[in-house]
Amino acid sequence: KSTYKDNNFLQKNYINTLLSLKNYDENAYKVFALGEWGASEKIIYKNWSLVDKLPQNPNEIFYGLDFGFNNPTALVQVAVYDGKFYAHEILYQSGLTNTALTEKLQTLLKGQESKTIYADAAEPNRIAEIAMAGLNIKPAQKNVLNGIMSVKSDNFFVTKSSTNLIKELQTYSWKSDVNGNILEEPVKFNDHLLDALRYAIYTYKNELSQSTVADINFI
Repeated sequence: KSTYKDNNFLQKNYINTLLSLKNYDENAYKVFALGEWGASEKIIYKNWSLVDKLPQNPNEIFYGLDFGFNNPTALVQVAVYDGKFYAHEILYQSGLTNTALTEKLQTLLKGQESKTIYADAAEPNRIAEIAMAGLNIKPAQKNVLNGIMSVKSDNFFVTKSSTNLIKELQTYSWKSDVNGNILEEPVKFNDHLLDALRYAIYTYKNELSQSTVADINFI
């Protein structure tokens, strides 16, 4: 295993953030600071399993995108096969301007430009700029609690190579009050890929549901 002590390029403020986790989230401290496996009753997503790779010939492919700069920009590919969702980490990188991100997306999604990217709706200007470059990007539906419940409602699979996504899944947890009661609000720490995953699955499900209702009404 490796820890922050093995990375000489980490900034001091990030190291301080890692160490401060011990004061309010012991599980996250174990995973991100000590490099250990985590477990907690407050963990939000327990409905996932590891797979070697995405299924061949999926029924659908789409993407979730969480913008960042100081924090990592996160891109997740989601494949639908036999009614199940499969997630694969594509991009997890800090310091990307929108121009650099657009160029990366054009490279990473070469041949799949028509596939939908569900992106953080709080960044309409960035979405518009990426759309002008020919990518099929649209604002995601952002209701956090409803989105989490939507992702929790089905078992899903994650590729073994999605290392940052796996770490986030191991630590993404509910907040608790001073009495230890669990609140319906997630701790905001290292959740960039999970935000992207939520944007993708939640918005896709809602659009699929609306399309089904429209078809029924038409009939």
